[in-house]
Amino acid sequence: MRAAPPRAFPVCLVPPRHCLMLRFLLAKLVMVTLMGACSLGALVARADDSEPNASRDQADKSHDAAELAFFERRIRPVLVERCYECHSAAAQQAGKLKGELLLDSRPGVLQGGPSGPAVVPGDVEASLLLSAIRHEDLEMPPDGRLDADVISAFETWIRRGAFDPRAEAAGVVQVDARAPIDFAEARKFWAFQPPRKSSPPQVANTSWPRSDIDRFLLAQLEAVGLEPVGDADRHTLLRRVTFDLTGLPPTPEAIGSYLADHSDEAWSRVVDRLLASPEFGERWGRHWLDVARYADSNGGGVNIAFDNAWRYRDYVIAAINADKPYDRFLREQLAGDLLPYDSPQQQAEQIVATGFLMVGNKPLGKYDKEALVLDVADEQIDLVGRALMGLTLGCARCHDHMFDPVPMADYYALAGIFASTHSVIKKKVISGIPHVRLPLDERNASWYEARKEQIGQAFAQAAADIEHPHDEAIRIRGQLAARGQVVPRGFLQVARFAGQPDIPNDESGRRQLAEWLTDPAHPLTARVMVNRVWHHLFGRGLVATVDNFGARGQRPSHPRLLDHLAIEFREDNWSLKRLIRRLVHTRAYQLASTGEAELLTRGRALDPDNALLWRARGRRLDVEAMRDSILAISDRLDRTRGGPTLTFSGRYEFSNSTRRLKVPDPSRRRGVYLPIVRDHLDMVPSLDILEVFDFANPSFVTGRRNATIVPTQALYLMNSEFVTEQAEHAARRLLRATSGQSDRERVARFFLTALTRPPSATEVDGALELLQDVRAAADVSEAEAGEGPDLAAWTVLCQTIFASSEFVFLN
Repeated sequence: MRAAPPRAFPVCLVPPRHCLMLRFLLAKLVMVTLMGACSLGALVARADDSEPNASRDQADKSHDAAELAFFERRIRPVLVERCYECHSAAAQQAGKLKGELLLDSRPGVLQGGPSGPAVVPGDVEASLLLSAIRHEDLEMPPDGRLDADVISAFETWIRRGAFDPRAEAAGVVQVDARAPIDFAEARKFWAFQPPRKSSPPQVANTSWPRSDIDRFLLAQLEAVGLEPVGDADRHTLLRRVTFDLTGLPPTPEAIGSYLADHSDEAWSRVVDRLLASPEFGERWGRHWLDVARYADSNGGGVNIAFDNAWRYRDYVIAAINADKPYDRFLREQLAGDLLPYDSPQQQAEQIVATGFLMVGNKPLGKYDKEALVLDVADEQIDLVGRALMGLTLGCARCHDHMFDPVPMADYYALAGIFASTHSVIKKKVISGIPHVRLPLDERNASWYEARKEQIGQAFAQAAADIEHPHDEAIRIRGQLAARGQVVPRGFLQVARFAGQPDIPNDESGRRQLAEWLTDPAHPLTARVMVNRVWHHLFGRGLVATVDNFGARGQRPSHPRLLDHLAIEFREDNWSLKRLIRRLVHTRAYQLASTGEAELLTRGRALDPDNALLWRARGRRLDVEAMRDSILAISDRLDRTRGGPTLTFSGRYEFSNSTRRLKVPDPSRRRGVYLPIVRDHLDMVPSLDILEVFDFANPSFVTGRRNATIVPTQALYLMNSEFVTEQAEHAARRLLRATSGQSDRERVARFFLTALTRPPSATEVDGALELLQDVRAAADVSEAEAGEGPDLAAWTVLCQTIFASSEFVFLN
């Protein structure tokens, strides 16, 4: 037996259906050379090579920010209003403490009372607080059981680790406990300064930059004594840009066309083709749906189906494909029902756009209408703050923001806007989100009747102003009944500028809010969006905390470049496609992810997180791109565009006891069209891949997904029924397409199809040896089952490629 080569297949890549081959393969597969990226160890090594500290730090910050927002929105207000009266330091000082239990600090919650800890992070059943609010043994609060949605929120909080920022007991909190905010001083913070235009800096290496963007980047590299690595090869670049713009791999035909085009316009032709493809809107629409916290159900204690949410999803995809100006895109989503229109179709589209405010998690289990309205408004304030301004506004519901210049008055000024908006049905709250029929003018009645069979009963989840808009009162300490001064509807004082719109008494203020956010003088809107785009193309934003531009977020790595891009974005009519085109044409985008040893050593020493972008950042494919690619390569991808995925009509409630959903199998459609059941991503069979590979939590604004590397991911790729089946389909497709060709030619074709590159001679030899071993084993173990050894061998090879880190990662 010859010595093992330095690179080998892992034994456990053998699919389950070929388990009878194990006695033939265990001693041999580890000997087979194909590529070093096929094992879990190599997968982890690849991840570690991509700025591990930066990725881990960003993931930690993103996680903490999301958990803080959840605590401030869903947990603290309940504790303050329903628990502090008997279980706080203030109650102790007044001699009213009950059960020796303090719930106004994390130490108090963890210590609990005589019966034990009130909360055991991560363990729902062992947490006595949850048992008490469920009224299972003790009954808290004693005056009545909390709403189902509140109990569900506490279950979620504990299950996710019970994040709690309250280091010490709160004591008696006064609404004016914080000193008045000096807004003049607060506006000196970089995020609240208007973007400034500046000339591109001078650089020493004048031959390297291809654009002003490159000059901004190179100037900072030169300032610390770094230089960028070389350019990526054409195969790598084509794979990178095709995935970045469409979420799919390039076809062999596209690869051949690009490699054969040696003109100066070759790259531009590729980019323009990808931007014009319908797949572009599906890819970048999914990015926006992460931010919009899109799902097809409500989640929480009343997890009803949103059987018309798909209309908002399709609106987003169509708007991005049409390159709708971003300012218009925002206006329609915030106030589309209030904007003028030229046709019934435009009116309907604008109403559907307001689904942005509707598709998030709503506390539908609440029976108190006023509490429900304010909780829905809170969810929408958090959405607008994080998604559009990069600010965590929800923290100001109970007290002035602890870190950013956002007083409670500003929070309730915004709350008045959203409390003056229909977001849930007035009467039977538990019935859920309103399904608003798209209005059609009487003059269009004949038009409608003539097309009734074609368009059916058009409904949408949409927002609308209430009959009598009103201002909201500050709720002292967030308590519903503790009313403070009434605050006129309005916007953030720290971002005030000359000429901002006034809100008429007879309007909610959503239209004016949209105008304020999209005014060129607004300091945040353009910056936040160009930073999101940069993050998706380069793997890290210029502001790494893409959803937090406040004091707790990271400072921009290239502040002048961020301003430069924000100003150009506005001047380019807020065009997303022009921005992306400009970025992918930069020299920086086209860098290799590796380089000469000396450059790598110096770069890792001076800029270990690669914040200055001296090389390309290796990235793991998101779950949709990974899954869609496997289907595309297997020729199984259903490219049907748009339309509903949840096929039942009316309202359907999901729960822990609900059987897995019986719908036509959606597993072959693109990931953006998969049904997302909030809190139950695995409700639809075959979609367990979503949670394994870090699908965005649809209850939160998610501008940056986590990209974990855990053993369950490798095990999924090695053993899941989905990947095994697609590997067999890929093998069948390959054998049909290469009839009469040699194994060597087939290996080369599959490498090109799956990895966008030809294999090395060593990889070909390793693949051929694997094929030989599997054929020999299949002859003995599976010939009687009716499956030929050739199909078995190629299935193993295809699945091995699907499980490799080169397939899973984007260089």
